[in-house]
Amino acid sequence: MEESYTLEQVKKSREMTFLSCFSEVNDSMLIWSHYADGHTGFCLEYNFKKPDRERILTGALNPVIYREDPLDISEYLIHGINYGLEFNNLISTYWTMIKSSDWAYEKEWRIIFPLLKGEGFNRALFKPEAIYLGTEISQEHKRELIGIAKSKQIRLFQMKKETNGFKLVPEQIL
Repeated sequence: MEESYTLEQVKKSREMTFLSCFSEVNDSMLIWSHYADGHTGFCLEYNFKKPDRERILTGALNPVIYREDPLDISEYLIHGINYGLEFNNLISTYWTMIKSSDWAYEKEWRIIFPLLKGEGFNRALFKPEAIYLGTEISQEHKRELIGIAKSKQIRLFQMKKETNGFKLVPEQIL
């Protein structure tokens, strides 16, 4: 009975954790294929290192830990049950930082906020440094993003496939 209650706490804790993912890489063919709908999307560049960045955001930014094996918290749960300890929500934070080493090429970082209530989460992020358009973006979406970039004074790049290689290269538009 207690064990299922603890597993329910883990599930609830994971459901109440806000997660936003970022990558150090903007020129990976695989990343554009996986996350930008086959190169039809766009990428936003943010600089989290600027001194004026909101500390709550930068403090919640964590590098992904790439591992060969998933995190096993069974000993932690058994220990907590045996000693009547409260479930520590930091386990869910740590859990969300773990990813298979197969994905290490992404060089991913995650903003992780464990929420106290099962509500949604909405927080404005600072202005992007640049926008990168996928190689297959539609003309309609390209025009729309050019308008946004102009009005917000954000640099804009079009990703191009390198002629003699399997690499993407940004070409500045604005």
